[in-house]
This record gives sequence, C-alpha cells and structure tokens, in this order.
Amino acid sequence: SCNNKRLPVKQKEFSVELALDNLSIISELELTPNVTLGIVDDKKIISTSEDFPSSVDWLTIERMDEVISLMKEAYVSIFHYLRDMEKDPLTNWSHANVRKGLQSTLVLVGESTKRFDQYLSLFKEKNFELLENTSEYKTLLSFYLEKIATHFEGKLEGKEAWDLDRQEEKSTATQEDFEDFSLVQMDKEYELFYMRNEEERPFFSPALLKNLKLYCDFDEIADKCFLEDPLLRIQYMYDRDAQAASEQILHLVSPYLRDFFAKKIPMDEHEFAALLSKASMALMLASNSKNLIQNTSGKNSLRYFADFLLFLRELLSCNEYSQFITYGKEEELLDLAHRFCYAFFLRKVGNRQEMIGFIHRLMHLGEEKRKDPSSFWQKLLMEDSFIRKALEKFPSGPLFKDLDVIRSGEESIGFCPIRQGNFPCPLYSIGEKNQVEVVKIPSPTTQDKIAKAYVIEEFRGFIHFYTKHNKKHLLINLQDRTSWKEFARVHALEELSKQADYEKGFQVVTLSKNTAFYHQNEEYLTVSSTKEFLDQIKEQFSRPEECGFYIPKGISLGNFVEDFVEDLFDLFFPDSVEITHQNRLDFLEIFYGFLLLKCIEIYKPDSMSFTCKDGVDTGAVESGFFYAFIKLLTGSSFKREEEDFLRWLLYAPALLVRERAVDAERFYRALSALSFVEERLQKEAKKKEKLLAKWFDKETFRLIQLS
Repeated sequence: SCNNKRLPVKQKEFSVELALDNLSIISELELTPNVTLGIVDDKKIISTSEDFPSSVDWLTIERMDEVISLMKEAYVSIFHYLRDMEKDPLTNWSHANVRKGLQSTLVLVGESTKRFDQYLSLFKEKNFELLENTSEYKTLLSFYLEKIATHFEGKLEGKEAWDLDRQEEKSTATQEDFEDFSLVQMDKEYELFYMRNEEERPFFSPALLKNLKLYCDFDEIADKCFLEDPLLRIQYMYDRDAQAASEQILHLVSPYLRDFFAKKIPMDEHEFAALLSKASMALMLASNSKNLIQNTSGKNSLRYFADFLLFLRELLSCNEYSQFITYGKEEELLDLAHRFCYAFFLRKVGNRQEMIGFIHRLMHLGEEKRKDPSSFWQKLLMEDSFIRKALEKFPSGPLFKDLDVIRSGEESIGFCPIRQGNFPCPLYSIGEKNQVEVVKIPSPTTQDKIAKAYVIEEFRGFIHFYTKHNKKHLLINLQDRTSWKEFARVHALEELSKQADYEKGFQVVTLSKNTAFYHQNEEYLTVSSTKEFLDQIKEQFSRPEECGFYIPKGISLGNFVEDFVEDLFDLFFPDSVEITHQNRLDFLEIFYGFLLLKCIEIYKPDSMSFTCKDGVDTGAVESGFFYAFIKLLTGSSFKREEEDFLRWLLYAPALLVRERAVDAERFYRALSALSFVEERLQKEAKKKEKLLAKWFDKETFRLIQLS
C-alpha cells in the first residue's frame, strides 16, 4: 500500500502551484538535444523555448540530475496536497470542478513524466534514471488510484481518454500525424476542429474534445485570488472595431451607393441589386453607435457587420453576378460590389489605441522584478515574460474557443478565418511617393475538407477591383506547401494567381516558414560549415517548388539568390568559416527580409500581405519583423509611439482572435534576428550602403521609408 512508503519531506517553499508550473514547462519540452534547461531561484524550471529571465542557472546535460530532483519535489508536493484534501472532511468530492481539477493534475503529471523521460532518452550514454521508475512518481500514482480515484465515478479524462478514443476509432494516417495532445494545449492546429479528413470524418470526437477544458480547471479549486479577467474586454473591442469599420466602408463607397439607390431598381426582379441593398442596410446598422454592445441589449454592431459580410458573399455567389462577370453587363453594379470588397480589405482598424492600452495593462498585471534592459529588444523580451505571466492567471482562451466550436456545431461549416471574425486591415505603408500598403490578410480561403480549399468570393472581388483600376496586390504566402495540413490552401492561392482574370492584379510568393530548412533541424541540424550552409540556400531556390517555395514567372529573380547571398553573408559574418545554429536562424530571417524587398522592387505592388493560416502568429510576427527591419535599414531609432506600434503588430492579432500571446518561438526568433541586424548595421553602415546600392535600384532606396 502507498501508505507504507516513505516520501521525502516537502519543502515549505515548494508550493503545489510551483510544482504544476514546473510540470507544465516539462510537458511542452521540445524533444531535441539543443534545448537548454535552466533553474531560477533554485526551484523554478525554465527552457530556452519558454522564457528569458535575466538571472538563470543554465544547466548542462551533466547537471540534469538537478532537474530530476525538482521533478521529484513536484511529485512530493502534489502528493501532500492530495493527501491533505483526502483527509479534509470538508472536501466536496461530488463537485464537478474538484473531479476535473484533480484529474487534470494527474494528466499533467503523466504527460510531463513521459515527456522528460523521452528527452532523457536522447542522451543514452548518460544512463539517467527514468522518472517513471522513481519511488516518488510511483507513490503519487498509487495514492491517486487507491485513494482519490475511488471518490469519482467513470474513467479518467484528458490524455488517457484521448488515447483510448483514438484506439477505438482506428485513426487514419493523417490523424496519426496529430496525435500529440500538447499541440491542442498550445493552440497550434485548431483549424482541424472545423474540418473533416479525406474519409469525410471529423478529426476529433466531440465527446472527447470536451475534456480539453480539464486543462483550465485546476486553478478553479486552488486557493487563489483572481483579478477581473482582462480577456472579457475583447468582445467589446471587436464590437467597436466593427462599428468603426462600417463607418469607413460607407465613407469609401457613399458616392457610388447614392447613385445606386437613385436608380430605384425594382428589387423583387433583380436578386443582385436586392442583395446589394441588404448589404448596405446591414452596414448602416452596424455603423450606428447606438448598436454598440454597451448601448444596446439587442443586436450589436458586430452582428450587423456579420450580416453585411453574409449578404456580400451571397451577392458575389448569385447567378446574376456570374452572368455580369461573364458577359460584361451592369458594370456600375459590379463596380459597387467590388468596391465593397476593396473597402472591406483596406478599411482602417478602429481599436488600435485601445489594444495598445490593453497590451500595457497585461504587462502591468504580470510585471515582476523589472531590470533595466540593455536594448529595446531585451525590453520586449522582458515585457513578453510579463504578458505571458499575466495570461497564466486566467482560463485558457484558446481551449474555450475550441469548446465553443464543438458546442455550437460550427465544425460543419469549415475553416474560413475571415468569415469567422478574423478581419483583414491595413497595418502600415512603406515608401515615399509610390507607397505600398502592408495589409493583414489571413488566408482568404475556405476549407471544410483537409484536401480541398477555395479562395473566398470577397477576396476575388477585391482582386477584380484591383485589376480594373490597374492596381496590384502581392501576397507573401508563409504557409507550408510541403505539409498535408496546409497544401490545399497554398495550392488554391497559387492557382488563382495564374488565372487570366486575376494575374494582372495579383501575385503570390510562397516562402514557407515551417520546413526543416527554415527551422534548421532534421538533416540541417548538424551543419556548421559556412560554405555548406550557403550552398543549401542556393539549392533551395534552384528547385523552389520541391523545397516549399513558389516564385511566379512575373517576379523573375534570375541569379539574384545565388549571387546576393554571398555578399549578404559577408556583411553579417565576415570571414566566418563556420556558423552556429542560432546564427543560421538569424541569417535566414535577414535573407528573407532582403528577398522580400527584391520581390517588391520587381513587382511594384500597391499593397502586400504576409499571409499565413490566420495571420495570428507567423503572419503577425513577419509583419512586425518587416516593419522593424526597414526601420533598422534606414538607421533611424524607435520613438515611443513606434515602439507601441510594434507591440500592436506583434500581439494584437493573437489576443483578439485566439485570446492568447503570440507564438513564443516565432516571437523570440524575430527579435533575435532584429537584435543582430541592429548590432551589425551600426558597425557596418558604409558596407550596408554599398550592398544596397549594388543590389537594389534607386526606387527601392525611396521605398525603404515608413509612413
């Protein structure tokens, strides 16, 4: 019996909350020898992928016994917590939150133990003791099964239920690629909740997905004092943004809308005109400030704006619209419909300052001991740790969003980020005279099956408007064309750019940011030779489509990559024969930045977007990176309002759309590259000017300005 086993005495300062924090870090540990673990204040575990505090005792593999010791302490702390609960006569075992909280705790114990043992197995020569064989782990597990679990009815929920469900359903090959439960916790591939696989089956069981909420529930039974959840304000921000967007769209189309209503077209005879009228009326209602959430108990501006988009989509899909497009009829009506699309994609965001204030509030909520940073980039890293700390205090927004999908049955409508409230908007402009508008555009596709995606009508209408008015949009596609999860969306966008009706106003450049080459892992992990690394870059672009790139014929790079990469490397790593893994990652980010400048120089677009699946992580970070990258190329320093603007670019999409912080890996990598760019360009200003003069024309020099 577990009662006869002796456990180490629990350290007083080692709380159950600290134990759970440590287990959570380990449960998300990357299974690669390059991950470095550290300890803060002799008790808090961190990893290089999780945090960057200023004073950390970073551990070598020879000192991994110190982490093992902390894991054992976590088991002991949780054991004492469970034993005290079991002895307490006031414990309400029938309360749902008690069951869920304790079960989620045990799931986390199991997940972290398995993850850390897998990590230790990477170092077979060290012969580490596996945690699952320790007396501390076995005693904790036995106590739960013999004492705690007997108070509950039914099977364990969480990861075990997940695995059991998958075994019962005999998952397909594509589903097996999504077995890692931690991906759901980290909100990596939530779009699969909306889709079906190639066999017309859901990727996940609805009954099983409800168990995801367990991962939010432990804090509900812990003795903590909660502040007002700041994420509750997000719905109000969305509503105010929809109201402001409606006002802007109406302003942009108002002269043409007056002409439309002046014609007094009989609506009962013309479906297209009737839908135009409905879309206009919905927009007018959405623009009325009386319909903001705080001013009404009825239908709000956000819901009226959703009606506008629904009617717009219906009119772009109706038979009359197809006839007008095919035979060139009713050009004024077509132009109004396309102008609605244009105004929708290029309307100004209405809640920027409010969101900047919200980001600062999160920083304040999570702020701990602040130290003077050595640079702006170190300051952003410190503030990022505050933001993540603040968000840890509140229930997990992404998981509740996933549960909402299941409860509402939305998984049957497919995945379409724009139609599901992730609206496009312009971010900033580059250039002095011929400005290029950088626009946030999530993947403008809809997809109810993993193998097939379609470009949405609203985006097609936007490109129709561009084509007619001799404008051009460059979509920088950051999705992975080598991945079964993203290829359908990539293929749909690339194929649209090849069609005669769209190619004059629309081009796609695909630069995947999720391949082994981009991450420099798998076969690229051990590369250290400069020559080998540069040769690999050249090889990638010598056969781009096989390697996850797509460069259209209209943007011919010629020998640019092969010749430019040598000069660029000489600017940042002069006389380097060998290159570290981190330097390779930094160089690729910098090289992509210059490559994008070259594409802009060749294509000369009026607008461009950094488009990923949803514009929340990869696209948002790339937008922020490019903004800061151009600032650094000009040699100008960041003003206070520009610092806040960069924070908005990086954090706002993830907070608004998924109610979480931006992906940490993307964020840290971008900041690492920007810090390196600033350091080198300050030392090599003249060398930078020579490089730009050699490889870019005078127009591009004028382009490297921000508006």
